[in-house]
Amino acid sequence: MRGIPVFARLADGVSLAEAQSEVNLLAKRLEQQYPETNQGVGAFVQTYNDMYHGGRLRLIFLALLGAVGFVLLIACANVANLLLSRSLTRAREVSIRLALGASRWRIVRQFLIESVLLAFLGGLAGLLISVWGVQLFLGAIPADYPIPYWVDFSLDYRVFGYLAAICLGTSILFGLAPALHSSKVDLNQTLKEGTRGSVGGRRKLLSGSLVVSEVALALVL
Repeated sequence: MRGIPVFARLADGVSLAEAQSEVNLLAKRLEQQYPETNQGVGAFVQTYNDMYHGGRLRLIFLALLGAVGFVLLIACANVANLLLSRSLTRAREVSIRLALGASRWRIVRQFLIESVLLAFLGGLAGLLISVWGVQLFLGAIPADYPIPYWVDFSLDYRVFGYLAAICLGTSILFGLAPALHSSKVDLNQTLKEGTRGSVGGRRKLLSGSLVVSEVALALVL
């Protein structure tokens, strides 16, 4: 088995499939003209990134990305459980506000804003840790193993955009359940004394579901 790597640049507007068809045609012509040396010899086209960063290496990175996703979901479930517990202690406050004329959407919006603010602070801390982690990683690379010039370990606008989307999405997704739960209080029962059990029963059901989800994600991880 032999192989000769050839590097080339695709012409503008030409896809990999079109380039592969052209290479297959050239290989067939060479096989017909030189059957003794080119019998069964073909060629395939792939990007530079797939050649050096594909295969098992790509699988490793995808596995690491999946692991980070599971850790994120477990952390979000934990935070959602804490927000749910906090909403239970504020049930009487919410009931009073509803009795005074506050709309349900206003209560939900307040809890969502608190959740988004919490996610923003967490994302900011994560960004600072990421910057420090990249510098630590670069400093740990031995001097006799130089980094190729085409490899850039830096945080660009795509990283910032991904971080912002994750923070906003998780804050809304995992902050919505506590917010909706807090806005569904029974005014007559909550404003009475000794009715924390009825509110806590619904809270325990949702909290138990979050705990089950955390355990399931942890086992898969």
